[in-house]
Amino acid sequence: MERRIDKMNWREVKERLLKSDTVILPVGTLEAHSVTSNNTDTIIPERIAEMIAPKLESLILPPIPYGVTTSLLPYPGSVDIGESVLSEMILNIAKSCKKDSFKHFIILNGHGGNNNAIESSKKNIYLQTGMFVYVVHWWIFAYPFCEKIFKAEGGHGGVDETAMVLSIDPDLVKTKYLNDENLYFEVSPGISSLPAPSTAILYSRKGGKISVNKRLCRDYHDRVINELATELKKMILSAKRNLT
Repeated sequence: MERRIDKMNWREVKERLLKSDTVILPVGTLEAHSVTSNNTDTIIPERIAEMIAPKLESLILPPIPYGVTTSLLPYPGSVDIGESVLSEMILNIAKSCKKDSFKHFIILNGHGGNNNAIESSKKNIYLQTGMFVYVVHWWIFAYPFCEKIFKAEGGHGGVDETAMVLSIDPDLVKTKYLNDENLYFEVSPGISSLPAPSTAILYSRKGGKISVNKRLCRDYHDRVINELATELKKMILSAKRNLT
């Protein structure tokens, strides 16, 4: 069953609205990522949305492919639209969803640089639309699963993001760059730079080097999706019981 609003005719959307009051907005950016494609932060939340939508009886909006990019902006192909632009865009999309009588609005974020813009829009969405707003930063939610499956922490363009991309489309993982001797950069507390010295950024010594073990990557991919769907379903049902 098609749940992506951009792939549906308006009559199909109207029919689905009789059964669904929940919509998911994937949000990403266009930014350099170690050995994966520049749209890594967009295709991951888009994939997660497609997988969890049936479990939540929700529809899916097209992803926002641009976001807030800072330290990696100097790398070719990276784009930045700024916090205020992103926040306003999300708010206006939410207002349009309110017009269609959606009651639950899930923002599925794939990029850490977007966090402030999304959090600032969350309250405004609720106040101006009355919809319940859920914000998911998928990689943060998935920290425990990364450590359990890969025995390491995730990072930017690290083991966690690469595992998801490998499971979505192996052709988007450019394994020929894994031998780059300057592939990884470990952050030193208290020091930052623009540009970042590398696009594979480890946030501690526990940061995981990229794995192309398809079984482990698929295990991680499936665990993230299943656990996230379960948690969101509980939250939505609780909100419906207590506040509607």
